[in-house]
Amino acid sequence: MRNAAIAASSIAIRMTLTFGRFGITSQWYFSERWFAQAGFGALTIHGPDPEDHDVSRGRYGDVYLAGVGRDFYISDRHHSGGWVLTPMLTAEVGPDSKFTATSLWLGVEISWWNGLTRDKLKLPDAKAYTK
Repeated sequence: MRNAAIAASSIAIRMTLTFGRFGITSQWYFSERWFAQAGFGALTIHGPDPEDHDVSRGRYGDVYLAGVGRDFYISDRHHSGGWVLTPMLTAEVGPDSKFTATSLWLGVEISWWNGLTRDKLKLPDAKAYTK
């Protein structure tokens, strides 16, 4: 049993993959803060063959993705602009007859947004034009 554990750790070290993706995504809000995301692009991935670790294999081709996320406003949400934390869960698939690549990503996006100026917001006139 000890030899099996050593062999398994050796395989795990050698199973490193190199991954790159360029894509275009679209995002649709289905509530005030929750959104769905879909996109497509090009994917490159390569690494050792699981059957023969001395042979490298890979693919370059199309990739499709779908995800879901939620915005958490760090700044005061009543102001027009500020910081937002956005955790997202995204699934990707790069179909190929020889090497299909699939991945599941969990990440956090940090962004800053700038909205309308005070005179364009729906505010009472007394508030809209004060500095």
